[in-house]
Amino acid sequence: MEFRKNLFRIFADSRFLLCFGLRRLETDGWSYISFTGGIRMRWDVLQRIVGTYMVLLRELFTPEKIICFFSAVWLTKRFFPNDQRSLRKRTKSRKLLKESR
Repeated sequence: MEFRKNLFRIFADSRFLLCFGLRRLETDGWSYISFTGGIRMRWDVLQRIVGTYMVLLRELFTPEKIICFFSAVWLTKRFFPNDQRSLRKRTKSRKLLKESR
């Protein structure tokens, strides 16, 4: 239980969640726009293709989610390079993670 709690602390940082949300909007936004365009223009093929992609996005470990996660980590480091508060929280949680194993 401690392991999960400490892992949650690492990724529940508000700045990381902001960057993760931005990445999710960027990677999934095109599918929602395309789906809406397919409905408005009555293109059944576009609706089926994008609808299938949107169903696949709901799977747990798709490559898109893994890429999104690592790019969110990169974006967090890029947007907040001198963020000492989050850095201290992460290093403290990492130490606790090692101890709880």
